[in-house]
Amino acid sequence: MRLINMTTPQVAEYFKKNDTVLFAMGSIENHGYHNCVGVDTLVPDRILDLVEKKCDVLIVPTLPYGACDSMLGFPGTISLGTEVLYGVVNKVVESLHMHGARRILFINGHGGNTGALERVGLEWYKKGVITATLSWWSMLAGLRPDDPAWVSGHGGGVETAAIMAIDPSLVDLSALREMELLGTLGDELPPHGFGTVKFKGVEIKVNRPIKSFTDNGWFGWPDHPKTATAEWGQEMLDAVADYTAEFIEAFKRAKI
Repeated sequence: MRLINMTTPQVAEYFKKNDTVLFAMGSIENHGYHNCVGVDTLVPDRILDLVEKKCDVLIVPTLPYGACDSMLGFPGTISLGTEVLYGVVNKVVESLHMHGARRILFINGHGGNTGALERVGLEWYKKGVITATLSWWSMLAGLRPDDPAWVSGHGGGVETAAIMAIDPSLVDLSALREMELLGTLGDELPPHGFGTVKFKGVEIKVNRPIKSFTDNGWFGWPDHPKTATAEWGQEMLDAVADYTAEFIEAFKRAKI
């Protein structure tokens, strides 16, 4: 059930018997030239659509903006930054707590949101609220541990397939380019992943804008957009939704 569609008495009636809320978090940022900038928002919102059919839980409107300062070099990216994102999420949780929420499950679509969500969770735990964060892309490897294709990069095959399942018109494979990682730090520190370099076999985070080492914006080993299909995307979305629905029921029974 979507909060945005409910009346005040309906919401009050829900919280008389329930204390669990789903809150999806996204971002607006580059995911390669072939993908729309709304990947991180569209995917968790579609997961909510699927979960809504499987269990009785209150769903608040998805927050489309996240913390993605490192991607601001790409046109279309909108970032709240970690501090503002923390403030927004904290106030939403404060409001929900006033109405009766005690268990809040974040369906997260963007890695840059995790710091703010963790801070909110730790602070509200002291006030009798328990939160959990399900980052859909990072769940995939656990759902299919024997399938290396279910290991997500950024804007690669996994996310491209998910968007194909949601709306194939939002993917333009004719605009696809290779990763084109730029070794701007020299041969000793080649770029490797999302903001990382590799030195003597070890992956190290180097804090710098993504635009400084790629003019494209997608990453994946072996998560290549060319592998994406709508059927595979739907399979992943269904698997995440099934798992999430089961987790919700367990989360409702958790002792707080």
